[in-house]
Amino acid sequence: MFFTEVKIERNPGAIRHGDKIWSIGSCFADEIGRRMADALFDIRVNPCGTLYNPFSIANALTRIASGTPYTGADIFLHNGLWHCMDFHSSFSRADASEALAAINGAITALHAELPRLRLLMVTFGSARAFIDNATCNPAGNCHKLPASRFHVRDFAAGEIVDTFTEAITLLRQTAPGLRVIYTVSPIRHKAYGFHADRISKASLLIAADELCRRDTASLYFPVYEIMNDELRDYRFYAADMIHPSEVAADHICNRFLHSQCDDTTISLAEECIRLTRRIGHRPINAYTPEAEAFRRATTEEAARLCREHPELSEALHRYDKATKH
Repeated sequence: MFFTEVKIERNPGAIRHGDKIWSIGSCFADEIGRRMADALFDIRVNPCGTLYNPFSIANALTRIASGTPYTGADIFLHNGLWHCMDFHSSFSRADASEALAAINGAITALHAELPRLRLLMVTFGSARAFIDNATCNPAGNCHKLPASRFHVRDFAAGEIVDTFTEAITLLRQTAPGLRVIYTVSPIRHKAYGFHADRISKASLLIAADELCRRDTASLYFPVYEIMNDELRDYRFYAADMIHPSEVAADHICNRFLHSQCDDTTISLAEECIRLTRRIGHRPINAYTPEAEAFRRATTEEAARLCREHPELSEALHRYDKATKH
């Protein structure tokens, strides 16, 4: 044994194809979520964009639970685009009405989907938040506004627990059977300084632990621990030496799925990944007989999987649509 293995309690059957899943939080939520989408789990990956601090995540969930739309008072013009402090810049637009339409379209769709939601995966990135001086609210995204617009605050574990408990309680008024899996992102925030980042991670770890203690329908998955113990070597990091490499993210997602899925689901996920790789393949020359035969075989394989597993249909449709865009 040349590494320290993180022991993970198995919970087989907790995640299945066809279950409605949301993955929300820091950029590591994208890593796991993207891989689950490739395996055709019915998952929405960061539907409000990347959110790092727990208060911005809780605010997004609260807004989704209530279905309350944003108004012109909630957006602002900066560098030629209309932004919302609660949303990622991918929702920003040159036209104010288009920005509101994109933001409220996401809120409306998620609110409508909430009764079918079975699993919420939350990845906390940092306990440090940038507070908008104008509103005193944490910024989900600063949109490159001047630093003077904000002040920094490090939230304590107890504050995170109380705020998140309220948000989950609101969600469960519409999704009473909702389960939550908490993780803490292993990505270090170098700009804060490594000491400050460790303190931030400690607050998140304590908060996640307490949230799971209070709620029997919640559990913690040790992403942070796997990266720092099983993969404690710079060969498992990307070129910036901060973000996990593709190999590391693959390993963590594999451990996650094997801890939460039964053998039948794992086998189906592997079939789905082979299919989505075919869907994503782009031949050098798309007009050869070989390329056409490949496309036809891929279509037939997709049809077969959906016949045998109708629960894949919605996820496959969303994946195919995203790939064509």
